Amino acid sequence: MREARRKWPQVADQIVSDTTLLSEIGDDRQDETAMKASRRQIVIDTVRRWLSGDTQATDDDCDETYIIEAWVKDYSTDQTGNPVYPGNIRRVRVANGGGVVLDDAHNPSIHPDMPDELKQRNYLYSRFPFSYTHSTTDPASPFGFSDFEQLEQLNMEFNKTMSQFTVFKDKASRVKLINPQDTGVTNEELDNSPGIVNPINSLVSQAIRYMDPPNMGSDIPTALTLYKDIFNEIAGSFNDVTQGQKSGSEVIAAKAIAMLLEEASRMARGKIRNYSKMLRERGRMYIALAQSWYDVPRYVMFQPTGKEDQAVPVDRGVLQIPGQINVVTGSTMPISRIQEREESLTLFKMGVIDQEELLKKIEWNNWRDVVTRMQQGPLGQYLGKLGMIGVPKPLLQMFQQLGKMDEKEIERGLKEGKIPPFQAVIQQMMGQQQPQQPDPEMVKAQLEGQKLQIETQKAQADMREKQARIDLDMRKAEIEAAKVQAEVELIKQKIETEIVERQVKAFGVELDKENIRIEKAKAVASIQATRQGQKMDKVRTTADIIRQKEDMAGVREDRAMKMREDKGGYDERGMGSNNESL
Repeated sequence: MREARRKWPQVADQIVSDTTLLSEIGDDRQDETAMKASRRQIVIDTVRRWLSGDTQATDDDCDETYIIEAWVKDYSTDQTGNPVYPGNIRRVRVANGGGVVLDDAHNPSIHPDMPDELKQRNYLYSRFPFSYTHSTTDPASPFGFSDFEQLEQLNMEFNKTMSQFTVFKDKASRVKLINPQDTGVTNEELDNSPGIVNPINSLVSQAIRYMDPPNMGSDIPTALTLYKDIFNEIAGSFNDVTQGQKSGSEVIAAKAIAMLLEEASRMARGKIRNYSKMLRERGRMYIALAQSWYDVPRYVMFQPTGKEDQAVPVDRGVLQIPGQINVVTGSTMPISRIQEREESLTLFKMGVIDQEELLKKIEWNNWRDVVTRMQQGPLGQYLGKLGMIGVPKPLLQMFQQLGKMDEKEIERGLKEGKIPPFQAVIQQMMGQQQPQQPDPEMVKAQLEGQKLQIETQKAQADMREKQARIDLDMRKAEIEAAKVQAEVELIKQKIETEIVERQVKAFGVELDKENIRIEKAKAVASIQATRQGQKMDKVRTTADIIRQKEDMAGVREDRAMKMREDKGGYDERGMGSNNESL
C-alpha cells in the first residue's frame, strides 16, 4: 500500500487494500527482485515519519493491493486523423479491482523525445514488450504442454517401484538373531562386544543363527530398469553413451558424447525452435529499448580484425542503425575440448586449416605473438640479406612493416594514403640532395649574434634579480610595519580588557553589598515575625487558660444548683424511687 501510494500520489487517498481479493485468488507470491533501501533512503523516511508524527507504520500501509496492468491496441485518432497513441499501443494500470485508474499512457517502450521517423522504425513501436512461448507445441491447445505432463504418471510408477525396492533393502539389512530358550545364553550376552558365550552343549549352540532375510525377486529390479529406460526414451535427455566404450577400457569415446548431443537436439527440436524464436524476439525488444533509453553510454568489448579487444561506448545515437538478430542454436551440455583439439590437429595435417586457426582452437597462450614470429622468420632473413647488399634502411623498414600487415590492412592503407606506392618511395629517395656546406663567415656572424644575445639575456637576468631583491626588501619592511601595528593594537586591546575587568570587579563589589543588605533585611524581618508569633502564642495560651477556668466555674455552679434542687428527697443507689408526683 505504501509503495503504491508513493508511486501514484495523485490518487493515494483512493487506494485501498485488496487483502480479501488476494485471499480469494490464492496468490501468495512475493516480489524477490526489489532492491533493498539504501541508507540515505532509510534516513529520509525516518526523518519524514518523525516530522509528520507517524512513527510507526499502520496496518493499512502494510497491507497489499492488486495492481492490474492492461496493454491494449487502441486505434483512436484525433481531429487531424493522427493516432492518439503512437503505434496504437496503450497501457492502463488500475487498482481496487478496476475502481481507481492509476495512469493511462502511451507506449512506455518508446522515448517521447525521439523523432517520429525513428519511433516508427523502432521494433516496439507497434508491438507489446512481452512474448508468449510454450515449451512444446500442442496442436489441440494454445498453451502447449510441458515435459512433466508426459512423464508425470511414469515418474509416479518409478517412485513406487523405488519405494518397494527400498523396503526390501531395509528388511534385508536389519535381520533378526534366533536364540532358543534352552541354549543357556541370555540375549544380553549376544552383543557386538568381545567376550565368551557358553551354550549348554554343542547341539544347542548350532541353533543360534541369524534369520534368513526376505528374498527379493527379479521382478522389482527388472521393472525399475524398464521404467528408467522408458523415462529416458520419452524425455530424450539421457542416452546410453556406453555404446562408444571400447572393449576392456573404461573410457567412453568422444563420438558417444557427440551422439548424445545430436540425439538430444533431435528429440527437443520443437522446444529448441520455440526457444530460438523467443530469444530472437526478446533480443529485438532489448535492442529496441536500448535505442530508446540508452541516454548514458555503455561500454562494450569489441575486437577488430587482427587487433586486440577495445572498449567502445554505445548509446542510443550509435544504435540507430538497421540490424538483424539471428539466434544460433546450440546445446548447453558439455563439449569435449579434447575432441575439438584432435579434430583441429587432423585438419591441420590435412592442410585444411593454417597455423593461426590451429592455435586458436587449442587455445594457445599468446597465439598472436607466435603467429607473428613465425611469419617474420624467413622474411627477417631475407631482409638481412638485402641489407648486406646496400638496400637503404627506409626500404628495409618499409618491407618489415608490410610483412607484419595482412592484405586487407595494406589495401586500406593504400586507399587512405598512409602507405605510398613503391615508385613514389624510389623517386623520393632519388630526389634527395646532399646538404650544402655552411659559409664560415655566416657561421661566425651567427656565433657573434648568439654571444650578444646571451650577454643581453644575462644583463636582463641581473636586472630582474636586483628588482627582485628590492621587492623583497620592501616586502620585509611592510611586514615589519604590519607587525608593529599589530603589537600596538594588541596593547590597546589589553588595556581595554583590563579596564573592563576592573569595572566588572567594582560592579561585583556593589552587587555583593546590595545582596548583604537584602539578606540583613530578610533576617530582621524573620526575627520580628518570630517574636510576633511568640506573642500571639502567649495571648492564645492565656485566653485558653481563662476559658478553661470559666468552664470549670460553670461546672461547679451547675453541680451546686443540682444539689440544691435534690435536697428535699433522698436517693438510694441501685433502687427505684418511691417518690410520687401530686
